[in-house]
Amino acid sequence: MKNKGIIIFFLIAVVVISAIIWFIGTIFSPEKEEKPKEIPLDEVEITRNHLRNHSFESEFTPADWRIISNHDSYVTLFDNAVRKDGNYSLQLNSDKEGDSFVIAAQSLKKVEAEMKYIFFALIKTEEADSVKLEIRATGEKDSLIIAGVSEVIKGTTDWQMLVAWVRTTNPKIIRIEAAAMLMGRGRMWIDDCKLYKVPVEYPFSRIDFGKLLQEKK
Repeated sequence: MKNKGIIIFFLIAVVVISAIIWFIGTIFSPEKEEKPKEIPLDEVEITRNHLRNHSFESEFTPADWRIISNHDSYVTLFDNAVRKDGNYSLQLNSDKEGDSFVIAAQSLKKVEAEMKYIFFALIKTEEADSVKLEIRATGEKDSLIIAGVSEVIKGTTDWQMLVAWVRTTNPKIIRIEAAAMLMGRGRMWIDDCKLYKVPVEYPFSRIDFGKLLQEKK
């Protein structure tokens, strides 16, 4: 009987101590962090194209495109025969080999932090040494902070969409530059360029870019 009483007392003590520990835990335990809610698709600005004169339908102005090159053996023209969107494409033609380049670039000076900037362009090539898209994030004095590049295409290719993107997570970023680049010899056509932005945490899988790219701005 004595042993039975000790066992009962022990069990009661365990229950009481467990209850006390649970009670203290509910009072002093840290609050659980709430998982961030997914941003509704209709609240994300993914349909605004941030590039001006995106389809090369008018002459360049200081507010939109500019041509950059490290040589003079190149030709640029608005091509109304070879085009994909609208009445014209931009053609870049170079006969300079080696480390030469010709670039069509446009800058976005109002940059939001914690975003993904995604650059699309339709590209066609003819006997091109190397062609790609590049999107650059720069800081003071045009210092490069980070860059995103598309796949590189060479030779002669039909129209295809290239994509490059970059995150603006570095607080020193003050400007974004989107560029289509012809390196070495050859010819390229550029058309229907688009620059979108989405929150940095927003998954690409939730964005139907195929549908967006069909929209005419």
